[in-house]
Amino acid sequence: MYRNIFSRKDLLGTAAFFITALLLFCTISCKKKEHSHPNNLNGLKAEMMRMPNFCAHEHWGSIDAIGGYQPFYDGFRSDVIAGATLVREVTVWDIIFDPYFSGMLAGAGVDLNRRARDAGYDSHRTWWKKDPAAALKGFRKDIFPLMTNSIVQTLFGGIELLYGVDIYTFEPGEWLKADSLIRTSYAEMFSWIPRAMENAHFTELIRPVQPEFYLLEQSTQTKKAEMAFTHTVLRVDPFLDMSSVENARRDSLAGMTGIDPVDAESWRAFIRHFMDLAEEQQAVGIKQLQAYRRNLDFKPRKDDEVIFRGDLNAREVKVFQYWVMHAFCREATEME
Repeated sequence: MYRNIFSRKDLLGTAAFFITALLLFCTISCKKKEHSHPNNLNGLKAEMMRMPNFCAHEHWGSIDAIGGYQPFYDGFRSDVIAGATLVREVTVWDIIFDPYFSGMLAGAGVDLNRRARDAGYDSHRTWWKKDPAAALKGFRKDIFPLMTNSIVQTLFGGIELLYGVDIYTFEPGEWLKADSLIRTSYAEMFSWIPRAMENAHFTELIRPVQPEFYLLEQSTQTKKAEMAFTHTVLRVDPFLDMSSVENARRDSLAGMTGIDPVDAESWRAFIRHFMDLAEEQQAVGIKQLQAYRRNLDFKPRKDDEVIFRGDLNAREVKVFQYWVMHAFCREATEME
C-alpha cells in the first residue's frame, strides 16, 4: 500500500492524460447529442450534476472570518479545532479573497488594497463598507484581465449556484445581495454547509485535518454538528518535522497525549495513538504534503538506523522521515 510505484512526474502525466481524455470525451459526446437532440445537452449536464460527488477540499474553512491561517500549526484554524466557528461576520469578500484566490492575485502582481489606499481607505473591505460601488469598480479593473482564470470561474460560479446571484455582472446591487446572503448563511455555518452540499450535489465531505483536530474542540456541540457530515483524513506531514531537540508542536502534542516520542518504541505508540483517534472520529485515510518540499521516495529504514531526536543533518532528517512515513502507512494498512 505504501510503496511508491510511480514518480510524481509519472503521476502528473497520467492525471493530465486522463483529464484531457475525459474533456475530449465530454466535448464529443455533447456535440453529438446536440446535433441530434438539441435539448439533450441540458439533460446530460443535469445527469452529470446528479452523479455522487465527494468534496475533498483541503481547507474549506480557510477564510479569515473562521480564524484564517495559524502560524504555530502551519495550517488553518478550522483544520486544527473541531467545530471551529466564526470569529467575526463573513462577507462576500471573505469568499472572494480567500487565500487561494488572494495568492493567485498576488502572483499576478495585483495588490488587493492599492486602489483602496489610493481612495483614502486602509483596505478594500473598509472601502466596500463606505462606498460599495466605487470599491467594486476598482476590484473589477484589477480582476477583468483574469476573468478566465479557473479560480475566478469557480468562485463566481459557486456563488451563483449556491445563492442564485449573478456577480459576473459586477452590478453593486447583485454584490450587495450576495454579501447579505453569505453573511446570513455563515451565521449558522454547520446547518448551512449540508444544504450547500446538497445544492452542489456533494454526497460526502471528506477533508484533511491537522493532528490537533482530534484533540481540540471549540465545544462539544459545535464538534458534533460538524462531524455529523464530515469524514476526516489525518495529515501526517507535521510529524515528519518533529526530530529536532526543540519542537514546540511535538511537545504540545506530547502533553495532550501523555506520550513523549523519543525512540522507536515511543514513536510507534505516539503514531498508533493518533491513528486510533482518527479511526474513532470517522477518518478515512492519511495524507502528507511532502511533495511540496521533497520527493516521495520514502525508503524503509530499521529502528537502529534512525536518530529520533537531536541536532540532525539533512541526511539524518530524511532517514527519520522515511521511518515515520512507513510507520504511519503500516498502521493504515493494518486498519484496512
